[in-house]
Amino acid sequence: MFLPIRLAPDPILLERCSEWDFTATESFVDDLERDMIETMLTEDGIGLAANQVGFKERFIAIQLRNHQCMMMYNPVLLESSEKTSTMFEGCLSFPDRAKSVTRSNTVKVQYQNRYGDFFEKELTGIDARCFLHELDHLDGITFENKQ
Repeated sequence: MFLPIRLAPDPILLERCSEWDFTATESFVDDLERDMIETMLTEDGIGLAANQVGFKERFIAIQLRNHQCMMMYNPVLLESSEKTSTMFEGCLSFPDRAKSVTRSNTVKVQYQNRYGDFFEKELTGIDARCFLHELDHLDGITFENKQ
C-alpha cells in the first residue's frame, strides 16, 4: 500500500523519532517494509524516513547504488570521514526543491534488522549521503533547516 508522504511544513518532520521497540507483529512489519519500499520507489526516491510517512519511530528505507533496498531500524552513525562533498539534494517531503548540502563521503553505521539483530556497514558516495539525509529526518532535521 502506498503511504502518503508528509510535506513541509508538517510539524512531524521536525520531531525527533523514538527508538523502534520490536514489539510489532510479524505481519505489521511485513506490511511496513513492503509499503515503505514501494512508496520510496514509486516516488522515485532513494531513501525514506519513518516520519516522512507519519511514524514517530526510528526506521528508514534506502536503496543502495547496487539497487538493493533495505530497511534499517534504530540506525546510528558510528564514524564519518573528514573528506566531504557538496551536492544538491532533493527530498520527497519538499517536492520541486533542492538545496546544496555538504556531507561526509564515507560513513560507518550501525543498525538493526527487523528481528533486532545488530549490523555494521560502511557506506560511501551516494549511499552515505542518503543514509545521512534519512538519519537527519529521524532527528527532526530537514535539508531546509540543516546548518
